[in-house]
Amino acid sequence: MQLKCAVIDDDSLFTKIIENYLSNIDIIHLEGIYHSPADALGKINFNEIDFLFLDMEMPDIDGISFINSLQVVPPIVVVSG
Repeated sequence: MQLKCAVIDDDSLFTKIIENYLSNIDIIHLEGIYHSPADALGKINFNEIDFLFLDMEMPDIDGISFINSLQVVPPIVVVSG
């Protein structure tokens, strides 16, 4: 069984760090990295995501507002610089 996750963070350095850590864990499949919550909304099927790495401080929309906009909220790992 593989767990599916996605990363939403506007900082490309942090997304590369998370991607590097996840690449060493066989049971986790990274579905995508998004640098904008708006991009993620159109591309992630949140019914199929097992968990989400989410930055709380982003320029367009903060993490809490993004969570409140979702119809299906997967478990979230909060990341922040």
